Amino acid sequence: MWLFGEAWEAFGKTSARLSLAEPQFRRAFSGENMVDSAKPIRGPQRAEVVRMLAAEKMRLAADRDWLAETRRGLGEADRMREMGMVRLLER
Repeated sequence: MWLFGEAWEAFGKTSARLSLAEPQFRRAFSGENMVDSAKPIRGPQRAEVVRMLAAEKMRLAADRDWLAETRRGLGEADRMREMGMVRLLER
């Protein structure tokens, strides 16, 4: 049965038909189709979410690199401080 045909008849019309079967019509108005067909930046569609996740993974990797380098620098500073204290106490 054509869903559009039923609706059309409810308005007293009998001569028009929509070229979609009911499953196609329902799919066109599903929430999933509405999200997939929208193309806003930073929207919920799959391609945009994948893009945003990739960008955040890159930022996370950069943050981890920065943190590792900062820890190395602090470790070196701590080692140098200890060496300075040893030399100072040896005098």
